[in-house]
Amino acid sequence: MTNNGNVLLGGTIIELRAPDLENEILKGDWHSWFNDSKITRFLEHGLYPNTREKQYKFITNELSNDSNLILSIYEKKTNRHIGVISLKNIDFINSNAEIAIVIGVSNIAGSAIEAMALLTEHAFNRLNLQKLYAGQHESLWKWVNVLKTIGYKVEGLKLNQCCSFNKRYDIILTGVSKNDYYKLLVQRGGNIFQNDIIKHLKSRSKINFMDNLRKVLDTININI
Repeated sequence: MTNNGNVLLGGTIIELRAPDLENEILKGDWHSWFNDSKITRFLEHGLYPNTREKQYKFITNELSNDSNLILSIYEKKTNRHIGVISLKNIDFINSNAEIAIVIGVSNIAGSAIEAMALLTEHAFNRLNLQKLYAGQHESLWKWVNVLKTIGYKVEGLKLNQCCSFNKRYDIILTGVSKNDYYKLLVQRGGNIFQNDIIKHLKSRSKINFMDNLRKVLDTININI
């Protein structure tokens, strides 16, 4: 399948393309990602069975909304559709948006973080947004540490926000400002990964910051 004419943003490992609904959904496996318990374990998806028809209807509706930007993630080496990334709730008045990503094909080192960096730069460069924000399940602290390597910061927690597998859990709030991202970009000579994504990934923190974050919040919230 050739989709090169639909490429919006190109990287080293992946490309971000306009969705090809016929090949990716009606003839593809996009819908099946949200039936996979491993992929959806820390997502809000996977509660009800998904089908090609449901996925087609959902994505068509989302694409018709001007406050959304949805892009398919393709591995350049194999030309495989491996995921989806989006900006949701694009607010041009307050100049912000929510960024989200789902990778349906695992074990492609660097694919997720390169997709995040490409869309982050696009949001700041072309859409002229000033802030991107996101929320992650507390168990995804390792992914948050990866995001921190391209300028995202932990901004707080939504305590006891959701429930899954008979346990309530917190949502980690993350975000990056245009100013902070570009300061980091300048420090790295104009390439956020300094020309080596895999080497860059090794620089991430290995520390689980969740206990310290909760302690800080407990201290702040002590009743006086």
